[in-house]
Amino acid sequence: MKIYANKLYKAKLSRFKNKKQKDSIYSFNTFLIDERSIKKVKTEIEQEKKVRDIYSDKCVVCNRIWDNDDFKLHHLNGDRSQSITHNLVPMCNRCRRRVNKEANAMLKEYINTHKPPPSGFGFNIKTTKPPNFEY
Repeated sequence: MKIYANKLYKAKLSRFKNKKQKDSIYSFNTFLIDERSIKKVKTEIEQEKKVRDIYSDKCVVCNRIWDNDDFKLHHLNGDRSQSITHNLVPMCNRCRRRVNKEANAMLKEYINTHKPPPSGFGFNIKTTKPPNFEY
């Protein structure tokens, strides 16, 4: 599971950084809303069959046998508009939720640990002159 969560995290982090570069007040919550609004490109039946065949009709995380009611194709990079075969893996709903939850937790932790200090906090070393100690 960790492998898929890391792949998803890296792709989401890249998209987040690109959006943050364009809008400095862009937040984690805004990112999650944007991610949900990405229009999903429907996978063709043949494409789904090919992906399922590649992975022997099993969840890539827990190896459960494919069940139409409890399985979906998961986008490795998290971008639902990129429904190309090498970006899809079969995953049961339980594992898919766990992978998404872990990837989002890693992204949130990254964002929280890389926040700039609030404005007016301390001083900027590059622009602040050292004190003048003339005796």
